[in-house]
Amino acid sequence: MTVAFICPNSFSDYEAVEKALLKNENITKITCATTNACMLVKTFTSKYNIELYRESRGKKIFNLRKVVQSADIIVLFEYDDYDGVSYSMTQKALQYAKQLNKEIQFFEYHRTKKKERKLKNATFLFEGKDDFRHSESRWSTIAQIAFILLGEQNKALNVYRSTYETGVSEEKWLIEENKLRFEKSNGNNIIIEGRLKPSVFGIDKGQWEKKFSRKSPDIVWFDNNSIKIIEVKTMGRHRDVKENIFAYRDFVDFLQKNGKKCELYYLLSYGHEEHSDWDELRKDNANILLWEELFLKISESEISRFVGNNLQDYCLMPYWLEGSVSQQA
Repeated sequence: MTVAFICPNSFSDYEAVEKALLKNENITKITCATTNACMLVKTFTSKYNIELYRESRGKKIFNLRKVVQSADIIVLFEYDDYDGVSYSMTQKALQYAKQLNKEIQFFEYHRTKKKERKLKNATFLFEGKDDFRHSESRWSTIAQIAFILLGEQNKALNVYRSTYETGVSEEKWLIEENKLRFEKSNGNNIIIEGRLKPSVFGIDKGQWEKKFSRKSPDIVWFDNNSIKIIEVKTMGRHRDVKENIFAYRDFVDFLQKNGKKCELYYLLSYGHEEHSDWDELRKDNANILLWEELFLKISESEISRFVGNNLQDYCLMPYWLEGSVSQQA
């Protein structure tokens, strides 16, 4: 099957081209009429072992007509801000394709919107629309699924410590200290918002303290002989982190006194708006995981579309942490 590819001379988004062409199966040849189109398609044809042909005989319009005539499918890109009046190679090719009753795949490229899009931290995603947003329970479930996926892919998340101190100006206030891997994590050994019970942790009822039964940690992961409690934070709430630190640190200490290996983590956004929480996390020497890093890990995965549109737009990290994230396995 032969595909004709036509785009504006200034078009340069190879990822959009590859995504469009991959919608077609059994492509054996791609034809182009311009240098720019050929440059974009050359990467694709080399990658997928497809023949590339440039129609270079005659003037520009003749070339374009010849490319359309010789193809089974016509793939066209046009800018969303096209004025409808000035010369457009895409519009000419579209006209020819319609006259010849060719199969047409037309992609409107949102050039204006692409310029306006800016990388944001995860709190912008948590805010939802018009202050109508998902509950924290939904994000805890997404984290559980993401952990299982990272385990299957043998990928890790950085574990950070906070050095933030209220009233003290400091440019860098998160330090990478460790990595957390998720091997053997699955739907059976990760519990979401389950009530704490002595039987679950192998604790004798006589030793159990009733105050713990009122607690439901966001995520409890039984990692072989280790227990990991992960508190999930989205939008800030006054004293929320401080209260959890007090409650769950007490529980972690209780488990450790009873011979259990237990670690406490906090999953929150780098843009978490309650700055005093970072101070509390510093005082507790808490383990910190970042939503931005987690979103970056899963933005190109099969679960990304179930989390939110353009998930990669909510992965903003401070420049002094970007290196450790991008280089991480």
